[in-house]
Amino acid sequence: MLALALALALCALVASWDYSGGFGGFDFYGQASVAQLADSPKFGNIYSEPGRIAIGEQLTLDAKAPGADPRLSQLAAAHGAPLNTVTPFCFTAFRLFDVADYGTAWNRYRMLLLLSMVVGILIFTRRLGYSFTGGLIAVALFSSQMFGPMGSLLRTGNVGSLQLGALGLVLLLGGSRAGPARQISMGALLGFAVLFKPTVAPIVVLLVVDRIAARDTRRLRLELTGAAAAGVFGVMASGVALRSLQPWKDWMAFLSQFLEHPPPATHGNYALSQLLGGGLAPVLALVTLGVAVGSIWKARRAGGRSSDARLVALGLGVALISGPLVWLHYYVLAVPLALVAMAPAKSDAAWTIARTVVAFACVVALALRPIIVVFQVNEPTTFAWIASLSGLVLFATVAAEPFVIGRKVRSADSAAVPKSREELAPG
Repeated sequence: MLALALALALCALVASWDYSGGFGGFDFYGQASVAQLADSPKFGNIYSEPGRIAIGEQLTLDAKAPGADPRLSQLAAAHGAPLNTVTPFCFTAFRLFDVADYGTAWNRYRMLLLLSMVVGILIFTRRLGYSFTGGLIAVALFSSQMFGPMGSLLRTGNVGSLQLGALGLVLLLGGSRAGPARQISMGALLGFAVLFKPTVAPIVVLLVVDRIAARDTRRLRLELTGAAAAGVFGVMASGVALRSLQPWKDWMAFLSQFLEHPPPATHGNYALSQLLGGGLAPVLALVTLGVAVGSIWKARRAGGRSSDARLVALGLGVALISGPLVWLHYYVLAVPLALVAMAPAKSDAAWTIARTVVAFACVVALALRPIIVVFQVNEPTTFAWIASLSGLVLFATVAAEPFVIGRKVRSADSAAVPKSREELAPG
């Protein structure tokens, strides 16, 4: 079985590598190319309309230079004036990829995407009690371009699998038995992940709630120390790389305006708040955070404690459900939710089977291709509803577990309590 799982995983990775090679990496090009120009005073505010237009003109000129990769002309034309939504720290990280040799840069980045996906999945499955064979099967399932979000990620070259890999390393560093150095490192890596892309910020909130619920103040202090240190270092490092801290102010000003009127579902935005009419992102954030916090406290009251893997999954669920901007490739971050929902358990077989079936159905729905083939559906809004509801069901399944298990424990305890004096009498 192990050999078969390994073969499936390798086949999926090879197929994904070949598949991504047929695309230019629209998002990767936008982030890596702008990153090379972001420190130039010539472009001023790279998040402003004039700055974006000036950068677009420069990219068009660079694409026409002698010896330039032929894909650059197509990518520059497709971008026009690049819509820069990522943080200055993200731009700083992407300066590692030199688009002057675009073929090499794109190949290295594709390799990093797949490696991050594999690392993230294997660490999550290990922490959740899967066998190594089960972990390899998960790699085959979620790293394949047949999984809709992963296919989108491979086409665009966005950063979802990088985030998943980083969160896997966060779990690897953490744990209640980890020493102070590892707990500080865990907090630092999580802090860098938030600076890189703030969609993972709800995880920080849920980790804090869990530590408070467990009265684990020492661990909380160490992790927050690491996160704070990473935050300061990351901001300063991006200030050095971009020659100013002004881009952080420019980014926050741009983002507040941009998210007032995010793209609609017809343009590929799968955000549930947009499907419900717009403007509901803050409400959804409060509701989902409240549900996640309630689930954490319920687990604690039942005598247990949520694993860090479950907390990370719940935090990602909050981000996916409440985010005002959610492209299809964002749903790579639903993989931890699916893994938690399908995780093996030694007790309560009925609930384990039920949540596994529900989670697998959601994974099939997120693949989208079966929906397209069977129902002949090709409407962006329909895809947005499918993805949003799948994410919502996965989140609800993971959040519900302490309540389901707690109810059964109470029922068992009640059955064990004598109900009459006769039951107390010796036989």
